[in-house]
Amino acid sequence: MLNTLLLINPLDLATGETGLDQLVKIFGFFFALFLLFFSFAIVIWTIDDVMSRTTNFWFQLFMTVLVMLFNIPGLVIYLLFRPSRTLSEESYDQLEQKMMDSSLSSHTQCPECQRDLQDDFLSCPNCHTEVKQQCTHCHKVLELDWSMCPYCKGKITPKHTTHPTHKVAPHKTLLADNS
Repeated sequence: MLNTLLLINPLDLATGETGLDQLVKIFGFFFALFLLFFSFAIVIWTIDDVMSRTTNFWFQLFMTVLVMLFNIPGLVIYLLFRPSRTLSEESYDQLEQKMMDSSLSSHTQCPECQRDLQDDFLSCPNCHTEVKQQCTHCHKVLELDWSMCPYCKGKITPKHTTHPTHKVAPHKTLLADNS
């Protein structure tokens, strides 16, 4: 009973090992096993992280080998040099920027002269190209190819052309001829 409490194996009495020596060996074994799995987990995490942050194969390979060889110091070096944002974060931010740019843009361009136009312009003030039409019922600005007004449901005649735009003649002031 006393031998089991002290973790002394009767066979080890001949070698001179005590229960404390056996306990240190068991603890050392499990600690070494923990370090092995921890090192393996660090390498796996590094591979996953570096692949989510860059598409550069050589950077991925170099950082993975660095962490494999130097483990925690290699991980610290990787953390210092890794890109600060993941590829998905970069992609999301680019998409968000495009969305903000398009929502803030209240101007369109003339298809003929490429000048900026306001959304409610019916024709380009520069080249007189017709870019929109007006509803005959509610007088809202509509696209040229619409056949119905979405605001009042009034029927309109779409202005289809072979050329993408219509030209409108510039308005000329007629002076009365007194002669």
